Amino acid sequence: MGEDLLGDKLGQWRGDDWAKSLEALYGAVEARALSSIKWYMNARRSHSLWSKLLRGATLLFAVAGTLVPLVDAINGRQKWVSFEIGQWGYVCFAIAGAFVLIDRYFGLSSAWMRFSSTGLILQRELRRFQLDWASAFASVSGDNLAPADAEKFLDLLKRFSATVEDEIERETNTWIAEFRSGLADLERLAKEPSARGGQSGARASAARDTDAGSAPSATPREPAGTGASIRTPELPTVHQHGKKSVANPATGKAIAQGPDSASTFNDARPEPKA
Repeated sequence: MGEDLLGDKLGQWRGDDWAKSLEALYGAVEARALSSIKWYMNARRSHSLWSKLLRGATLLFAVAGTLVPLVDAINGRQKWVSFEIGQWGYVCFAIAGAFVLIDRYFGLSSAWMRFSSTGLILQRELRRFQLDWASAFASVSGDNLAPADAEKFLDLLKRFSATVEDEIERETNTWIAEFRSGLADLERLAKEPSARGGQSGARASAARDTDAGSAPSATPREPAGTGASIRTPELPTVHQHGKKSVANPATGKAIAQGPDSASTFNDARPEPKA
């Protein structure tokens, strides 16, 4: 990506020759700006290449995932291939999403835009500084510089140097914020599957507990305070004249079971006493 942005050593100030001292300071500040511009332009090219490759691959797989259901529908009638291709659409979308995550985590597209913007700003500020320097030299009369003139040139150097450093610091802070945001997104994505799994397990356990508590018992419940189940009383049978009769529990009289129920009932009544 190029050499790191290292500060260049400024020229030494010579009180006996202000013109040469200002020229040395101007050369050092200008070299610093040119080095920064070169670094950002070189870094922009490499990030631009990777960003275009990832974005192009993302678009390609997204379009492929969109067209897979259509191809699958046509294949259902034409039978071009024997295997099922409908599920490959999800695979294409998953690959496209992975490319987006890679681009976001490494900040390729955002770095490309940041480097381009910073490089153009530094170029603009350098051109402005060079014009201001030439204008200041044109306003000086003679070869000898007065102390007031030297202060004006030094002020130009300080302002331009501070502008370059502020722009580099702004770009670096933006990169730090984006990198932290990418790390936070990855941590959130890593925690979501485990959280969903825990919630699903809790819901399944609660559902099992609910089913176990509301399921009816297969064995009939016994009355409270008793250890025996409720039984239906059996009706006693009475045999009269060779016929089987059933005693009525309410009246105690026998009820015949057979075709001649009337006579059997009468015969079963007790005879009156004399």
